[in-house]
Amino acid sequence: MAKAARKSSLPIYWRNFGIAVTNYENATAIDNIEVIGASHPLPDEAGLNAAKKCAERISSAQKDELVLVLVSGGGSALIPYPVDAISLQEKIATTDLLLACGATINEINCVRKHLSQLKGGGLARLAVPADLHTFILSDVLGDDLSAIASGPTVPDPSTYADAIAVFTAKGIWDKVPLLFSSIWNRARWAKPRNTEARRYHF
Repeated sequence: MAKAARKSSLPIYWRNFGIAVTNYENATAIDNIEVIGASHPLPDEAGLNAAKKCAERISSAQKDELVLVLVSGGGSALIPYPVDAISLQEKIATTDLLLACGATINEINCVRKHLSQLKGGGLARLAVPADLHTFILSDVLGDDLSAIASGPTVPDPSTYADAIAVFTAKGIWDKVPLLFSSIWNRARWAKPRNTEARRYHF
């Protein structure tokens, strides 16, 4: 996707280096794009560092500037950026737990959104006040944009209660790390995060 975008867009859009995060096997050099390899399906430190770099770059975007985001399946694991109360190891353990119990990709992504600073529209919020455009390659039946890579640029209608329900339905809520299960219990009746799609384009 990154290579195609680089070839098809005007040079003026590439005054600064872009960032592409992919699995280690597919990492390859692309002009004007820093390609970073990371782990999939379980996240790793390389992915965390890549996510922080993406967040820093997007946060620096200014009004009337264009932020172009390319999203495809696998992004959930490739750019892990846990909320401050959660460590990467706790997030990895939680993902492993969900995979082991047979949770669906939609169930896993619902949980991931509530453990992440970037998923569930978090990446798009960092881009404000810039103009953000997203190109999405779907690997999800029905093409639910909020489910692909856990929707980093798509407003999230789910709640903490929805995420907790995934664990309780699988009978594994008691295995969730104590720190964030306590946080989620306090937040479970909260409304969905802001779903207003201002200056988002797909």
